Amino acid sequence: MNHPNRQADGRHRPNQPLNVYPEDGVGNEPLNVTLYATVFESRDLKNTKEEAFANRFQRKTLQATQWQVRSSESRYEDPVWDQSLSPDDMHHTSGKIVLSNKPHEVTLPYGVLEPSTSYYWRVRYQASDDLWSEWSDETRFVTSPFVVQPYLQNVTQTSIVVMWEDHTEDGSVQYGPDESCRQQASGTAKKTEANTFIHKIAIEGLSPETWYHYRVISGSHSSPTATFRTAPHRETPFTFAIWADSQTGPQMFETLLDRMVGSHIDFALAVGDMATDGGVYDDVHNYHVGPLSKKFGGRIPWFQTWGSHDGKD
Repeated sequence: MNHPNRQADGRHRPNQPLNVYPEDGVGNEPLNVTLYATVFESRDLKNTKEEAFANRFQRKTLQATQWQVRSSESRYEDPVWDQSLSPDDMHHTSGKIVLSNKPHEVTLPYGVLEPSTSYYWRVRYQASDDLWSEWSDETRFVTSPFVVQPYLQNVTQTSIVVMWEDHTEDGSVQYGPDESCRQQASGTAKKTEANTFIHKIAIEGLSPETWYHYRVISGSHSSPTATFRTAPHRETPFTFAIWADSQTGPQMFETLLDRMVGSHIDFALAVGDMATDGGVYDDVHNYHVGPLSKKFGGRIPWFQTWGSHDGKD
């Protein structure tokens, strides 16, 4: 019996990977979306037990991965993003952006995707004998209208700051003790060099140690309703996380943020050097605000102090 992945010379190609996430048709994905696929498999499993035993010391390893993303208007021959990674790339910087620290996932840097746009993606794996797998079947996702999704700053017992970035100058926050969010607050919008607007809205007059629901209204789009809790009373225990020097490894930083979220922290504190160069728009997004807004998801506030890399703005 011939194996479908067997070459004429008897070698086997790696198994075709499957796209895991984003699932087909999912929407509201961040612009720094992380793509996940099934793990690499070197299934050189031969047609008989004798073949398997004879080649038991020749197990292949992963040599490279190739990821492609196209828009509705483009083809894979001319994709919006085409990135090949070797195992060494997965542990070091690639063009100043760490794209992955795991072979079956990759995070897109800012500047590749546009808001409110449909994209299609696929991936393939190369084994140590140079054979490539078949491309995965493509799946589609739609990006969020926000350049940076809403995130929380400077929580106190009676106030909190909501921030986000998009292409709309007008914005507000609706909030309240339940999902109806009957109260509203407004603030400022600062234009960036990328012709986007960074919004900052302080919600005041809140009660200590209390859960609130909120959503951002910005132009014609809005965020999903999320929750935050104001700072506790002095006698109430709380949990927090501290980090520094996340300036060069956003993918590893995302792994650490997952652990913070899993520890059910009430807030977090950055103590400097969050971006390689705080004066560079892409650095701030890829190394700092992007991973935090994606992983804390507008639910966990953080404070920050400035380090020597972080610039003045």
